[in-house]
Order: sequence, then structure tokens, then C-alpha cells
Amino acid sequence: MEIRDSLSSIRDGLVSRVYSPLSGAFILSWALWNYRFLLVLFSSMPVRQKITYIDATYFKNATELLFFGFLLPLISALTYLYVYPYFSKYVYEYTKAKSVELEDIKNRLERKRLITSEEADWTSPTTLDKSEPQNEAASKASGLTPPR
Repeated sequence: MEIRDSLSSIRDGLVSRVYSPLSGAFILSWALWNYRFLLVLFSSMPVRQKITYIDATYFKNATELLFFGFLLPLISALTYLYVYPYFSKYVYEYTKAKSVELEDIKNRLERKRLITSEEADWTSPTTLDKSEPQNEAASKASGLTPPR
């Protein structure tokens, strides 16, 4: 049971690292920086030809391996994680403010349209004397029916 528990613990640790934001951003960034390498790797070329082509074309020296294999993807991932949210916050605030502004304009225009419609067609209502019998003349005088 101890071996199974150890393997489970190792697996859980690896899974938690792979699903962390930094790991995900780094893997995506690495794939974008090295997409040609991935195209060759997953192409239909024979394995020996792939290895020969990759050795001749990609990561020819330690500097290129360091830059394209680690530094540039790391810088891109950190930029995505730390710089992008900074600008994203201002874009979100701006778009939300514009959305609220448009909603205010819409509400103001709808209120204006409703007021002019009421003022044009209806008379102001008056109270009815409950002791009087209801008839058409009293109903018209109360303002509860629209003019014909």
C-alpha cells in the first residue's frame, strides 16, 4: 500500500503543477514560440528523418535552446499573467462605464417618449364622487377613459 500511496501522491503533485496558471501559460507560450518544431514533430515524416531535421534546424546551440526553449516562453507567460490583467482591468472599466452610459441614454429616451405620449393623448384624472351614480359623462370627466 505504501508504494501505491507514494505514486498517488506523486501523481497528485504533478497534476496540481500542470494545472497551475504559470504552467499552463508557459506551456501555451512555449507552443506558440516553437510551433514549427511541433509541426515537424507531429508530421508524417519518418522518425529518423524528424530527428535529423530537428537537430539541423532547431536548437542548434545552447543559446538558441535557452532563448527559444525557456526564456522567451517564460517572459511571454509572465507578461500574460502579470501585465495583461493590468491593462485588462482598464479596458473592462471603460467598457462597463460605456455600457452603463448607453443604458442611461436608453432609459432617458424611453421616459421622454412615454411622457410626451401621455401628455398628448390623456387629460389629467380627477377624483370621482362616490355618492354620484356612475354614468358615461362622469366617467369621461374623471379622465379614466381616453378621448374619442
